[in-house]
Amino acid sequence: MQFTKIRLTDTAVELIWNDNTETDKQITELSSTDLPEPSFTEALQAFLPDVLSLLELPAGYDVTVRSVSIKYKGEADRRGIVVTCLKEIEAVNSPFVIHTPLVMERVEDDEYEDSFIGDGLFDQLTVLTDEAQRYLDGHRAQGDLDFEEDPQPNLGRVPDPPEPEPVHV
Repeated sequence: MQFTKIRLTDTAVELIWNDNTETDKQITELSSTDLPEPSFTEALQAFLPDVLSLLELPAGYDVTVRSVSIKYKGEADRRGIVVTCLKEIEAVNSPFVIHTPLVMERVEDDEYEDSFIGDGLFDQLTVLTDEAQRYLDGHRAQGDLDFEEDPQPNLGRVPDPPEPEPVHV
């Protein structure tokens, strides 16, 4: 499984991923209104310092990271990412949208190694994809339900009707 987009809006978590095999290419999308755990949101917002540095914006620039798009290139699936941020503007009812340029993962013998500045982005990408996988596995803000410890055998099952009383004549 390879995530290609991880997005958090005001109302939903959106995840897109590939499940590719040698013969099939399968793209799956999930949009859920279940709130993520705080660690998911923190992992997404942790891109902000590197994004501000990459875009040469001041450290206190007021933007929110909204999504991360991930590209895979070559046989080694070298990763590239684009981070999308939003800046609220008081004068209009829609935000200013900021995208980073595509930043590719460093590989050995990269001809552009001296100009590469994205190591922190890819360290954070690993954390974010782990959080996205946890979200898929059911870890949501409402907490985990553990039915193993306290089984509820009648949960959702209509009880059997009572046995009829014998009739004496």
